[in-house]
Amino acid sequence: MPPPEVIPQIDAPRAIVDEFRVGFQVHAALAAVRQERIASASKQIESRLVDGIGQLAYQIDSDTYWLMQHKFGRGCWRDADFRRDCENKGMLTRVKGRADKTTLLMPGLRKAA
Repeated sequence: MPPPEVIPQIDAPRAIVDEFRVGFQVHAALAAVRQERIASASKQIESRLVDGIGQLAYQIDSDTYWLMQHKFGRGCWRDADFRRDCENKGMLTRVKGRADKTTLLMPGLRKAA
């Protein structure tokens, strides 16, 4: 760590700090509105699950994702209890999908009799 005389001191007026705080709150409110839109859109769209590709379990606004990761640590999204709590609070939207059997049709191949 550099000596204290090398680090510049920033004296910001209280009004500037308050303006940043208000801006952050507005940004968080807009993220909540976007998450509500994601939730309503995901209820209207039917999704399918394909073997081997993985399953989409949740949809979340990107700002909310990064804020939670910054606030609670990088491993927070791997914790099932954390995800369940976020889902109960409305920060996550669970995607409902159904599995389909994957069938590949290739010209020249016939079903064996």
